[in-house]
Amino acid sequence: MWFQRVPSGAEIAEPARKHIHSRLNAAFAAAVLCMAAGAAHAAEPAFETVVVAEAAPRASRDDAASSSVITAARTPRSAEDLPQLLAELPGVSVTRMGGLGSLATLSLRGSSANQVEVYFDGVPLSAASGGGVDVGLIPVVDLGSVEVYRGMSPIAFGASAIGGIVSLSSTAATDSGVRAYAGGGSFGTEFAGAQARWAGKNLRALASVNALGWTGDFPYRNDNATPFNASDDSITRRQNNALRQIDGLAHVVGLLPGSRQMWGTVSFLHRDQGEPPEGSVNARGASLGTDRLLATAAYDSNDDLGPGSSWRAQIYNVTTWQRLDDLNGDLGAPAQTRDLSTSSGATITGVKPLAGWLKLSLVADGRYERFDPSSVLPGATSIPPGSRVDGAGGVEARMVTQTLRLAVIPSLRLETAKDTLTSPARYRLSGVDTQPATYWLPNARLALVQWASEQVTLRANLGRYGRLPSLTERYGNTGLLLGTPNLVPESGTNADVGANWTRQGERLRLSLDGALFAVWARNLIHFLMAGPYWRPENVGLARILGAETSATVDWRRRFRFFGQTTFTDARDQEDVSGSYGKQLSFRPRLRAYARPELRNLPLAGRWRWGLYADLDVTSGNYLDSANLVEVNPRVLFGAGGQISAPHWGLRLVASAYNLANTPVVDFTGYPLPGRSVFLTMQWSTPDTNKETLE
Repeated sequence: MWFQRVPSGAEIAEPARKHIHSRLNAAFAAAVLCMAAGAAHAAEPAFETVVVAEAAPRASRDDAASSSVITAARTPRSAEDLPQLLAELPGVSVTRMGGLGSLATLSLRGSSANQVEVYFDGVPLSAASGGGVDVGLIPVVDLGSVEVYRGMSPIAFGASAIGGIVSLSSTAATDSGVRAYAGGGSFGTEFAGAQARWAGKNLRALASVNALGWTGDFPYRNDNATPFNASDDSITRRQNNALRQIDGLAHVVGLLPGSRQMWGTVSFLHRDQGEPPEGSVNARGASLGTDRLLATAAYDSNDDLGPGSSWRAQIYNVTTWQRLDDLNGDLGAPAQTRDLSTSSGATITGVKPLAGWLKLSLVADGRYERFDPSSVLPGATSIPPGSRVDGAGGVEARMVTQTLRLAVIPSLRLETAKDTLTSPARYRLSGVDTQPATYWLPNARLALVQWASEQVTLRANLGRYGRLPSLTERYGNTGLLLGTPNLVPESGTNADVGANWTRQGERLRLSLDGALFAVWARNLIHFLMAGPYWRPENVGLARILGAETSATVDWRRRFRFFGQTTFTDARDQEDVSGSYGKQLSFRPRLRAYARPELRNLPLAGRWRWGLYADLDVTSGNYLDSANLVEVNPRVLFGAGGQISAPHWGLRLVASAYNLANTPVVDFTGYPLPGRSVFLTMQWSTPDTNKETLE
């Protein structure tokens, strides 16, 4: 796999002082023991008797975590992508290297990109070789839902993450029909696709194929490599930024007797794209190709373990091949690489009630990963291939007392990994110990959920999570990056308290959600100069405090409003001159988003129409650890609308982004597009194109 060195900032959170930690932990544990004792002595009502009002789809894996859900009923927009959808959620910050299809990494509550785990249909997309998951590489067209768990890792996912979990689910067939779409817009953008669904009595199947292309020649302000001198700035068009992609997906569900099913997903992606250099450098033709094949199969049952129980057994494989050709050194030193990454694994999860007040959840997860890079450039040295065997096991108890309307949810998991360098004698390794390494990472979490009323839910969490060093961090790349074999895992202690208020009536539905959060992290991995080389070391400490709020309004299913604000105070606590006490780079202090919309309004009989506008605000962000390069605050406006004829199965969607043409930069030297307009025409079998209202 090819990696651009995109700093994820000074990687998340600082350890709190030991005496503060001990007092917080002792107080929290004492409170939990008291409440657990109350649960054990309370009458044993049926678990299902606790009623919680819901105003919108809720995350399915963990009701104690702060979470957000995006479904297929989202606002119809043209040319949307996954980084855009995620960036609108509370607690989420996305760093992009350009427009459609460009590298985009994710931060949750001030985490680094490495500290966020991304799953697709239960399959982990992170790689042992390192680097955060590129969410810009994930097609959004065939996603049925997106669940984001901020700061906490549900036990069902096996491995934990300091930042949190993003769970993507593909669309499943619920009826039979056909859908096709085509569109285009600014900067030579073109896209099209088709989807076929079939829903029989015992078998459901869906297949889709999509194509995307764009020239990407948007104008931007070129600072001519002198960011502090505006006199030599000029307007330039982005060079070597074209992209061509084709992707597809097949999803099959077989319904078995009782509440059982088997299902499987196969998805593929092929992409060729130009790799533009920094905006002040002339492009000379660097290119990147990516091919990825993902396959998974699972068995689900709600019957085998008794009433109220469920379990799943799943196997998967992900293979990614990347080709980088940069003979002129546009991105650094000249390179021509062919990298192959494979990941194969299995996961078993189960939930079983042991009493009316007690449920137990178990997870067992195993994975084998191999990273096999090579360089075909004459005279170049190759990155040594490596492999990792991961394993994780965990247990979670859910104790509910009807008297206190309270759930106490402790969990414990153990993660382990063994790294091996393949054929080290073949490579020129600079000071790297090539012996295998084994890691053990115990993690624990305690969660509380209280239903204060049918409208108010309170929650609290305290958890410890970690991140294993990557193979690249351990073994280096035989170039300027040396490995450090004795790195220890990054660790973070996460805490939050939150509340949700919901009011649901026949015409008006309201939901308010808020949370205060804190993260203390230690042993963060930073790259330090070692002569002419860079070497990773466990030297990072950080502290993150923050608050996030969101609101949803739905009136008569015709007017909707969503808004969120997130404040994050992320501080570098490592005792290094120039960065101590500074804000972690790429962690904006303020993120806000708002979108009012009119939906499914009648027009001339059976026609329907809708409009939306959105506002995206970001301020207080830096591109360097010393806080010398500040990103200008930005306010981005967007708008769009759609008109549809459900009786004919037609829909026309128009969307405009960054209407004020505000200059935007997420990463030094890599501008984002300005004003953009896109149009999509969609046709589907008429009975499946009706506006989804839930």
